[in-house]
Amino acid sequence: MKKQPNHIPTTFQAPTNGGRFSLEDWTAALHRAGVELRRHGSEWCGPCPLCGGEDRFHVREAADGRALIGCRGCIDGQPDNSKRRRYGELLRSVGLINEERGRPGPSRPPPRPQPTPQQRKRRQQEANRARRNLAAGRRLWREAEAIPTSPSTNTANHSPPRLWLAARHLLHPWQTPPPAIRYHVHEQLIVAALWPLSTLRAAWPQFPEGEPPAVALCAIDEEGRRRPCQRWQGDDKKTLGRPAETGSVLALGDPNGQATPVHVVEGVADALAVYARQPGLVLSSITRIHAIRTRPGVLMRMAGHRVELWPDHDANGEGQASGARLAEQLAAWGIPHAIHDLSPHNDPADFAAAHPFISLDPLQFAECAGRFQDVGHPLAEADRLAVHQLT
Repeated sequence: MKKQPNHIPTTFQAPTNGGRFSLEDWTAALHRAGVELRRHGSEWCGPCPLCGGEDRFHVREAADGRALIGCRGCIDGQPDNSKRRRYGELLRSVGLINEERGRPGPSRPPPRPQPTPQQRKRRQQEANRARRNLAAGRRLWREAEAIPTSPSTNTANHSPPRLWLAARHLLHPWQTPPPAIRYHVHEQLIVAALWPLSTLRAAWPQFPEGEPPAVALCAIDEEGRRRPCQRWQGDDKKTLGRPAETGSVLALGDPNGQATPVHVVEGVADALAVYARQPGLVLSSITRIHAIRTRPGVLMRMAGHRVELWPDHDANGEGQASGARLAEQLAAWGIPHAIHDLSPHNDPADFAAAHPFISLDPLQFAECAGRFQDVGHPLAEADRLAVHQLT
């Protein structure tokens, strides 16, 4: 024997594939259409928007919160196909269907209020500023030069970027800087290429090519010391182009090293400090490291790797909290990870400044780096691996 439905057989239940309408949805829609319902026992009844009458149309609430609707004049007792057709007509007549989408759904939202002239002007100014920043960032990247790769020469040893790297022990004195970091001679700026995580994920396991959509800038003087820049309100760092909130990162290392860990840091100097001392890929969020939490694509592609977090150790606890937030998300993804506490040092760059590199024999270093180049590693990565092996 066929099981009877758990509601009145003459009542048509709204299909679930187009949306769920509650009793409140129907009463509000009918009210907007000029149809007023009145309570009659466990249901509400009133004129049918399609065929009229006084109490033909009836609505009651099911146990799951949906509304069960029917009309004793044009719906009840009809074949299922006819019921569904009439139900669609009923939805359109009371505005519960979106005509543009052609399926049941919420009614068309009211039009947005038009912006005031002041708001339009401010939005236009912000858009113009964003375009200027993007153009300026790409110009600086094009004009910047590779940091000298011959530290044995007197000129390379005394160039501002080399002095900056040496003073803070960010790279070994003989180590070739990664190509993602350049130096702008005229503006005296360290220029680091930033790529959106979505772009990095699409190109994986290679790095993207071409001009980056954003750059991170560090202002230094002739002696390689950080200097405040008046154009940046006295700060020594700035990001131009696509803002870091969209998930832009500085990526250093060899992405083809599939078995190596992934390090997540905050700044450019932090990225170099970890890059010189640890194997694997280094991602710098430029801002708080939990910014990568909202763009998990790259880390998910590397789910088999161990993720090493190097948050800043701030007095107010913001850096540690940022690392804890990303660690929580990594645990939810099932990615093995670890958080490094460098206290009493503030960050990896501060730790590097207090722990200089040991001296290396130049011939031994050149021989070791040459072996890594012979097996296909780029120059910067070969120097990096040689430093790791010899120290």
